[in-house]
This record gives sequence, structure tokens and C-alpha cells, in this order.
Amino acid sequence: MNPLFGLLISGHTLDSYPFAAGLLGPVSHQRELNEISEIFNDIEIGDSVDQLEIDMKCAQFVREKCSSAVYACALSVHIPGTVHSCGGIIGSPCARPSSASLRPWSENIGHGLSLAAVPGQGGVVVCGNPLFAEACIHFAGAEKGGAEFIDRVLGYAGEKKIIHALAVHDGTGCGMRGGVGLLCDGRKERLLIPGLT
Repeated sequence: MNPLFGLLISGHTLDSYPFAAGLLGPVSHQRELNEISEIFNDIEIGDSVDQLEIDMKCAQFVREKCSSAVYACALSVHIPGTVHSCGGIIGSPCARPSSASLRPWSENIGHGLSLAAVPGQGGVVVCGNPLFAEACIHFAGAEKGGAEFIDRVLGYAGEKKIIHALAVHDGTGCGMRGGVGLLCDGRKERLLIPGLT
């Protein structure tokens, strides 16, 4: 597997919704990943309050705009007035968007990475098999949210010597501040959606 590079960014969508996002890809494409990180300001969510529609719009945008240099992407967006948990997506932008709306699920997404997600909560991509991703989510606990969820997921990944992980928590309707987190070669970072308390 190629060495990986990750970055976290924040900003506002075209319709002024605040977001936090993260990318993971090969070090050899670091410049391209930095350029791709600017696309998130161009996403337009619209005025929908349907949680599945919001998540699918986000996932479709990422799929259309990210190149194959992006192995994994996480996006957390806050949309005021939406009461159901949503606005958090994670996975491979090369895969067809799907929802974790019915139950927790995990899968291999290629490049030595695996994904696990829990509906109405968050998800993680790890360097390793799906069982590692599931263990990170399980350790975080269903009652944890926002920053605490991200910190617990990345903390557990680090303890288990997972060298790369990307985490997300829903940014909308969950009564807490969503965001993204990154574990890259022992360095942990967390970025919450800007402008929220």
C-alpha cells in the first residue's frame, strides 16, 4: 500500500451551511488532494429537510467532484431546521452512494481501507479490515456524539496501532456539533463544524 496523506478543511457551502471535511489519499497525490479540498465550498444542499436526501446530495456531489486520488472522504454539514440526524457522509468517492440508514454496516473500500458506519451517528474509515473499523465504532459507543465520538474513535484506532483513520459525525439534527477527525502516522486532528457552539 502507498503511504497516505490526509487533510481536514472547513468552510461554507454555496447556500451558506457550515461544514467540516476530510480527505485521505496517496502521498504521491498530495498536491491534487489539496486542490480537491477547495471543491467543498461549491456544494449546494438546497432547502430540503429530508435526512436521506441531504446525505445523498452530499455523497453524490463528492462522487462527481473527487478524483480517483481520493481514497476516502468524510463530510459533516450543519443545516439549521432539520431535526433528524444527518449531514454526515464517509467512504470512497468512487463507490456508489449508499446509506447506513437501517443498521450499522461495514465494508472494504479498496486501497487497504475499510469503512464502518452507524445510522444517525457517524462513521470511520481505517487502514485495515472491516473488523477494525467496526471495533472503532463499537468502542466509541452509541451514546457518544460530536467531538467525543470522533476523539474516542481515533483514540481507539491509535491504541490498536492503526496508522490511518478518518472519522465523521453527523452535523445536523443530532443536538451536538458534528465534525471530522484524522489519524495519520500517529498525528491526530479533529475539526468541528465552524461557527456552532
